[in-house]
Amino acid sequence: MNKIIISGYWTTKDLMERYKVSRMTLNRWMNREINPLPKPVFWAIGSQNRWSIDAVTDWENSMSKKNAA
Repeated sequence: MNKIIISGYWTTKDLMERYKVSRMTLNRWMNREINPLPKPVFWAIGSQNRWSIDAVTDWENSMSKKNAA
């Protein structure tokens, strides 16, 4: 199956697959006080939210640096 990816954005489903977590976990990550997951750029129903790939990868990098310290 070919997966269509909108250039520059990941959906909720993409992030759930990427991190092997539930939608609820993504919500918890967005709401935490220290280094929260960036909020979606576009909000929609279900897995149609869109996250900026750049913002998410920057967040991943900041998590990696924090864990290395």
